[in-house]
Amino acid sequence: MNPSVSELLKIYANCLRSRRLDEELQNCYYSDPEWKRPGGIVRSLHSAIGNELGESAVACFLQSEDFLVARYRGYAALLGKGMNPERIVAEVLRKKIGPTKGLGGNSLFHDTERNIFGSSLILGSNFSTAVGLALAKKIKNAAGIVVLFFGDGEASRPAFCGALNLAALWELPLLLVCENDGVSLDASIRETSATPTIAERAKGFRVECATLSMSDPLAFAARAKEVVRNVREQRTPFLLEILEERHAPQSTFSDDKPFLGEMIPREKDPLTLFEKELVRLGIDSSTLAGRKTDAERAIAAAKAVAEQAEQISADEFLSIFYE
Repeated sequence: MNPSVSELLKIYANCLRSRRLDEELQNCYYSDPEWKRPGGIVRSLHSAIGNELGESAVACFLQSEDFLVARYRGYAALLGKGMNPERIVAEVLRKKIGPTKGLGGNSLFHDTERNIFGSSLILGSNFSTAVGLALAKKIKNAAGIVVLFFGDGEASRPAFCGALNLAALWELPLLLVCENDGVSLDASIRETSATPTIAERAKGFRVECATLSMSDPLAFAARAKEVVRNVREQRTPFLLEILEERHAPQSTFSDDKPFLGEMIPREKDPLTLFEKELVRLGIDSSTLAGRKTDAERAIAAAKAVAEQAEQISADEFLSIFYE
């Protein structure tokens, strides 16, 4: 099932917004001490520049009733599900308009109005969250599916096997999306996994699976659309593994300068490959340029709003936990 031109442009625009947001946050982080220590609390950022397409291609096919459990790296899934970028910037700056009033920091975003449930820096903890949400949908006979994004390193946690087992046993409407960049912090997948791919583990639990690369962006978008539709219609679990290359450092603690999209060789950048495919389909270059301008303006406006927003006070911070 091939995506329509409007769907492809939606994915493209989401990739652009995610990358521009990622770049802007990094630029501010390295140039302004307040961004490193908002309110005196040291923060780091986890860039996903170069990996926007996989999340965008899945998230842009989700509906309002679908539940999203995002990972801690990057912003594409959050934006694709409808989270306002100004709330993301505000969260990083510990501002009150952030989804957790700044308490979650740069990685723990949630927005229950849009059915976005908080990610976690405790690797593997989101598996239980996603299974619980999917079970709730089944018990209530509620519409929609649950989509969980996670990395290949998380797949080595015991909770991953538990999630596959329960999802299959209870026939849950759960889509597990593994972003496999082959690196867990500094360890390669050869050092952490007995299987060359993550998806093949799902077969032992009788969970359908597929492993796809980013070499053909249009084919990936078509398969992502099909997988989301099948989980929605069949109400059974599926594991989609995305083979990626991580271009950015592990975090801003690992470098002393921002990592920008222009640092990725064009022949290795999935977003550049996607642009070429869109042009080949007949989409005018001015249309693509317009999407880039829109993304830049949206992120600039989001940053301006977040910077002017009120920061949570010490009394408010304590009252959340102790009242």
